[in-house]
Amino acid sequence: MRLLTGKLFAAACVAGLAIAALAQQVADPDFDTKVAKPAYTKRHPKVFLDEAHNNFHTASGRYKPFADLIGSDGYQVTPNKQKFSKETLKGCDVLVISNALGAAVMGSPEASNPAFTEDECDAVREWVRAGGNLLLIADHAPMGAANERLGLRFGDHRFHRSILERPRRERGIHETRRHRV
Repeated sequence: MRLLTGKLFAAACVAGLAIAALAQQVADPDFDTKVAKPAYTKRHPKVFLDEAHNNFHTASGRYKPFADLIGSDGYQVTPNKQKFSKETLKGCDVLVISNALGAAVMGSPEASNPAFTEDECDAVREWVRAGGNLLLIADHAPMGAANERLGLRFGDHRFHRSILERPRRERGIHETRRHRV
């Protein structure tokens, strides 16, 4: 009986942790996305939300409240399901890339592989240089490593490691914090 109780307790703990983990990874369906005074009522800037790179966040999934909110503010939100090129970025005002991955399964070793080809990175860089707006979001591992190639096109070297924030001391703040990038 004691062994059975222990096994049931262990199973309950595992199930509880699995439910808790899943509960943290869903969009809030009750989030109010209405905007009383939209910023864009005549011109509607086109936002491409990247979904072509095994993205953890999508317009119909975990980023639905975000997509709905900016849509309510007057942006035209379009899920982008194509690899980046000069042609696919044509007509886009804002490109949102959130947590692109190098593989479809986040837990796989390949997930930290580059999410973008060299040609895609060049296309995005040139598009930004021509006036495009990029919001690149890379959370915890493996997303940092998967997005590093694109970040490097913009001079950002912080994607694949933890950084120690030292400039705070230079600003007169004497605490040191460790951040995951």
